[in-house]
Amino acid sequence: MTGPLVSSSWLLEHLADGELLVVDTRFALGKPDAGRTAFEAGHLPGAVFADLERELSAPVRPEMIVDAVGVAARPASTVLFDSRAPERYRGEVEPLDWKAGHIPGAININWSDGLREGRWKPAEEQKDRFPAAATTIVYCGSGVSAAANLLAMELAGVENVKLYPGSWSDWISDPGRPIETSLPD
Repeated sequence: MTGPLVSSSWLLEHLADGELLVVDTRFALGKPDAGRTAFEAGHLPGAVFADLERELSAPVRPEMIVDAVGVAARPASTVLFDSRAPERYRGEVEPLDWKAGHIPGAININWSDGLREGRWKPAEEQKDRFPAAATTIVYCGSGVSAAANLLAMELAGVENVKLYPGSWSDWISDPGRPIETSLPD
């Protein structure tokens, strides 16, 4: 196995391997028992169920997150990635929040560019998506899409990455914070 994500054909070929453990983590937001119910209705042979909230969630590690104050005070060596679609980044549309645009200085690295035909691109291709930086902060609209870029960066071996979980929704909650609505020079 080359990483944490495998194809269905690889899984089928290795399903009988004695050292392989398939963990089913199906989950439905707002329906805490939906994953277990789906698992009990049917799953891959030998798979075990792990509850995302009860068994796989850990307390927040402060060294992995940053708040709006940290984003605003970031050093010049820290790169800020906006994981949203380009039209949201540019401020052309904003379907979720009351104000459109992006945090000044952010670079748009659309999370969905890490996929090809609905599957994760290989680590080598993920590396090409992310400019080198001493430290990187990733955000999106509310922290969800940024998690996809965090996974892609993990696959690519990018280190020193932090999440701004409040993301754009938090940033614009303070009308005194600056925003940009055009591409940086």
